[in-house]
Amino acid sequence: MKGLDLARAYWRACAPALLAEIPDEMRCASVGLAGEGSECFGFDDEASRDHDFGPRLCIWLSDELYRERGVAVQRAYDALPAHFLGFVRPDSSQGGKRSGAFPVGGYFAQFIGRTEPPQTLREWLALRQEDAAVASNGEVFYDECESFQRFRSVLCAYYPEDVRRKKIAAQIALAAQSGQYNLPRSLKRGDTGAAALCCAEFAQAAIRAAHLLSHAYAPFYKWAFRSLRELELAPLADLLERAVQNTVTGEAAGASEAVEEACSLLAHAMRAQGMAATEDGFLLRHAQEAQESIANDDVRRLPLMYG
Repeated sequence: MKGLDLARAYWRACAPALLAEIPDEMRCASVGLAGEGSECFGFDDEASRDHDFGPRLCIWLSDELYRERGVAVQRAYDALPAHFLGFVRPDSSQGGKRSGAFPVGGYFAQFIGRTEPPQTLREWLALRQEDAAVASNGEVFYDECESFQRFRSVLCAYYPEDVRRKKIAAQIALAAQSGQYNLPRSLKRGDTGAAALCCAEFAQAAIRAAHLLSHAYAPFYKWAFRSLRELELAPLADLLERAVQNTVTGEAAGASEAVEEACSLLAHAMRAQGMAATEDGFLLRHAQEAQESIANDDVRRLPLMYG
């Protein structure tokens, strides 16, 4: 059973008890499973069950309500069944507290460093994809907390378009630099350590760009390939793996071929979205055109690699 399915079933079984025990608080609460953990992304498998796996819930309360009644809500949560469908509920006081009662501001601050959603373009530019991914993943089963609804809906609506284009420009420029320029030079020198770092940098930039082009947040690197395979640009994953394998074995021609095919996929996606028109095989010009397409003057004038 997947973690989200288990949490959903646990909520259905436990909702009557919570609604009866803390009815006033539940009228202003949201409940679901989100945050850290592969199960919150739907990426969990048998290997994921070695820690922090089991029936668990997050209960989000406004900051004010949490200050007044957070202890009571946590106590009601702790009183729920510890065993469910053959699984044991994780201890909510350990593992960085991934379940139980949370204040909305504090919950989001632990992931994105903010107690309020980003408002300005600069604030959005400072928001890393990996952080936004963990702050907006999972599923909400019961949603009555207005401040949680507002914060989550802003994050789920994704980056403003000018910010998305700026971040794409930065990642595409990095992909050109690391994969198309520095990787072949490192392989030619026989510098396998530098080549491995170049290829890793290229893969990270390509994956982040692919998510941005798909209006999705790229998760923590451990799950980046897994997430990429769910996007329209999924064929990129096999190309990146080929590039990595050929780099490790020192097969320069194979690595370069895989990199160029990956760059071609990204370039095609950029042209399809109207942020580049060039047919130049080197991605740098695509990055420059994406930056030139930004409407906001202040964002457009930022350094190409910024974002």
